[in-house]
Amino acid sequence: MLELTPVNPKAAPVSAVLLGELVFSIGRNGCRVEFGDILHSGSVSDEAEVAAIETTRQVVEAAVNGEYYEKVQQLPGIGAVSVTGFLRLGGRTIDFGRGLTIPFLKTVVQTYEPYRQ
Repeated sequence: MLELTPVNPKAAPVSAVLLGELVFSIGRNGCRVEFGDILHSGSVSDEAEVAAIETTRQVVEAAVNGEYYEKVQQLPGIGAVSVTGFLRLGGRTIDFGRGLTIPFLKTVVQTYEPYRQ
């Protein structure tokens, strides 16, 4: 496991763990993305792998720079039931997360700051 511990306590932690596949976790609410999803598993060429590694670097860089935020839905007594993380990459918004978004349930936006001010 590799974990980036931010100097700023209001920054999004980033970790990577190899569990059969490389999985990246970003933020404090369990958002994660698998390397295979970034790779677009349909095409496993050298060029696709290089592009996926570069995209992964950009995702981590965006989190470190405070360009990452989450939309969190919670139920009292249970906690987060749906979390979607967002960041801008190459002029487009990327989203990933866990849980099912429940219509009409209050959604809170969790913002993060850069690792260093």
